[in-house]
Amino acid sequence: MRQHELLVIDGLAKLLEAHSIQCKIFADDVKIYITVLNANCTSKLQAALNLISAWADDWQLSISISKCSILNIGSKAISVSYHIRGNILPHVKSCRDLGVMLTSELSPSVHISEINVNGHQRANAILRCLETRDRDLLVRAFVTYVRTLMEYNSVVWSHDLKRDIEAIEKVQRRFTKKDRYTGETILWPKTEIGKLAQP
Repeated sequence: MRQHELLVIDGLAKLLEAHSIQCKIFADDVKIYITVLNANCTSKLQAALNLISAWADDWQLSISISKCSILNIGSKAISVSYHIRGNILPHVKSCRDLGVMLTSELSPSVHISEINVNGHQRANAILRCLETRDRDLLVRAFVTYVRTLMEYNSVVWSHDLKRDIEAIEKVQRRFTKKDRYTGETILWPKTEIGKLAQP
């Protein structure tokens, strides 16, 4: 991002800070948040949305309203409607933030379920597309295309449930047991399976 673009987005952060509004900004993604204790808190959140809208107008920038949503964190449901330029923002139970699925319960299970599906698809694609029995090559392909997907931002969604851990490990187990040509179960030497878990 060029210097003048950094100055523009920094101006938004300072504007929100001046109104005591908490925000997180990464590139052109902006998240604002507040602990809702009473009606004044919800009004403050709407005021923040109005500030962002006015700031975008001043800089002749568009807002991707279709990508905006409200995520309530916690067990207490909040039925207040928020809007940007007259467009009501949907209340969602989960949303994607920087590649990680977040839920109102802050549970990683939804994200883990999604990466497991994608992990199995990539692992199967490797076995279908690479016409080789070279296990070193297959290991490198798995580490490059599957493990990076499975481990992306894992410090954010770190799993603690046994079912989630088993689901993640199942991707590797299935990959190491399937023969590319016959589809039959095979056993890899422990030393080769260990390569999949090496950093």
